[in-house]
Amino acid sequence: MSCILRVAGRSLAIDQLVEVSSLQPYRVDRKGQRGASSRIATTDGAHFLVSDCDFRDLDGQVRDAISFLQTNERALRAIVASPGVELSILDFGIAWRDVAVQVDHLPAELLRLAGEGGISVSLSHYPVSEVEQQSAAGA
Repeated sequence: MSCILRVAGRSLAIDQLVEVSSLQPYRVDRKGQRGASSRIATTDGAHFLVSDCDFRDLDGQVRDAISFLQTNERALRAIVASPGVELSILDFGIAWRDVAVQVDHLPAELLRLAGEGGISVSLSHYPVSEVEQQSAAGA
C-alpha cells in the first residue's frame, strides 16, 4: 500500500467510529493491543487505503488521493471531527531514490483538499534494494 489515511487518538472510540463511518478501514488498532508491526498500540486508530499505486508512482498516488478526498469529503469530515481524533494524516509511501537531492512535488489541489478537511500530509521514504532500483531503471 502506498498512500493511506491514518486517524488516531488516545481517547478515540474506534469501534464506534468504524461502525458509523461509510468508509471501512483495512486495519484497526486498539490501544494496549499488539498491532500489525508487533508493537503495542498506544492509541486507537484506523488505516484507510487511499491508493495502491506502486511506491515509485507518486503521480498516480496523488491522482488517487485527490479523487479519494473529493469523493469522500463528507465521510472524511465526519471521521476527522469524531470525538477523540487527535491525528489525521494522509501518508504517501514513496521510493527513496539514489540521488544527491530527492525532491517530490505535491500539487496545490491536493494540499487544499487535505487542509480544508483537517488532514495533514506526509511523505514516507522507503529504501529500495539495488536490484529493485535497476529493475525500475530498466537495466
